[in-house]
Amino acid sequence: MKKLVSFLLTGAMVFSMAGCSKNAEAGEQEKIIPVKVMEAKEENYPILLEYLGNTNSEDIIKYSFKVPGKIAQISVKEGEYVKQGQVIAVLDNQDYNFAVDGARGQMEAAKGKVSMAQAQADAAKAQYDKAMNGAQKEDINNARLAVKNAENNYNYAKESHGRAEKLYKEGIVSKQQLDDIKIKLDGAKVALDSSKEVLSKAENGARAEDKESALAVYNGAKAQYEAAQSQYEAATTQYEAKQSMLKDTVLKSGISGYVVKVLNKAGENTAAGYPVVVIRTEEQVIDIQIAQNDIQRITTGTKASIKINDIETEGVVTEIEQTPDVKSRTYKAKIKMNKRIPQDKFYVGSVSKVNIKLENKKGIWLPITTILNDGEDYVYVVDKDRISRKNIIIKSIYGDKVLIDGVSLSDKIVTEGLKNIKPGYKVKVVK
Repeated sequence: MKKLVSFLLTGAMVFSMAGCSKNAEAGEQEKIIPVKVMEAKEENYPILLEYLGNTNSEDIIKYSFKVPGKIAQISVKEGEYVKQGQVIAVLDNQDYNFAVDGARGQMEAAKGKVSMAQAQADAAKAQYDKAMNGAQKEDINNARLAVKNAENNYNYAKESHGRAEKLYKEGIVSKQQLDDIKIKLDGAKVALDSSKEVLSKAENGARAEDKESALAVYNGAKAQYEAAQSQYEAATTQYEAKQSMLKDTVLKSGISGYVVKVLNKAGENTAAGYPVVVIRTEEQVIDIQIAQNDIQRITTGTKASIKINDIETEGVVTEIEQTPDVKSRTYKAKIKMNKRIPQDKFYVGSVSKVNIKLENKKGIWLPITTILNDGEDYVYVVDKDRISRKNIIIKSIYGDKVLIDGVSLSDKIVTEGLKNIKPGYKVKVVK
């Protein structure tokens, strides 16, 4: 069909030219139309891939309390700018304060038990060391002195008892008085024997059963200390946990950015982990979906031109997901803008036009104003003072330049006078 149309057009052109020739022979002058042309030549311009994207923030974070409770205060409003570390919400902390005070009391009581158990263990250890290593020289001297004193007391009691017996026989002292003196003598004898035993142990060391007994006492005291220490550590952990819960009643922003949404009001109860405030970062990005036939041509670091309404800026591809969307089979990419757009003109979710700049492409680039279309793209070319049409294929656009196939180097492409010409018209090239 196209060949038939072409044949008919060619025939009409020949007929027209013949008619013109006849008119010329009849004395009519053929009209010559002035046009301007440019010579087709190779140039280098970047290849652009056109995409529509959505404005977004680099991160959007939902903040929630780690503990449940009643919200006492919401400190921010939607659209408000917040700094990193700023308080954004607070829970009623009365119950958490009570819990901290109770845990502190238990911890201090456990600490007191540790101190007491430590003292008992130290004393038992000293007795055990003494049983194992023997008495010190000072201890032996003291034991000998005690024996000497006990002997003196015993000898004195013995002499007193002897005199009392004589006086009793003579009827001077009573039986009761004699018995009292005898009790003192017996007591002095017990004290002397005891001091001698202590001296013997000090000089000869403790007996095996005494060592075993001292060891058992020491092990028991040590076990009590370890148990007390374990209880103290558990109480300390509990106290720190209660302190952490009290601290978690204050919610702070981890980033500087803008409040997107406030999901609760003061007085409402909230569960742990339930979002209360949503904040987005200051970094402005554009999200696009890259087609599969372009994914190998775009990498992180690839530059892009961005237009949001009447604002134009530049950016660079910073992230490309490695797996495609299940439905669209496109790859999500993130473009970070080099220059921040004023906050009052940047709204998350707005549509933006994105041109991805690839490598420079050498070829025939024509001004976009030279391209005509009647269902197919074409240009007018001057060939021996006559106009001819050449259909073209547009491969890429960069600014007002179009990379095309379909014309040859040095072809004279009509740039001005396009409205006045058609194929076959005679023209004059002017500057």
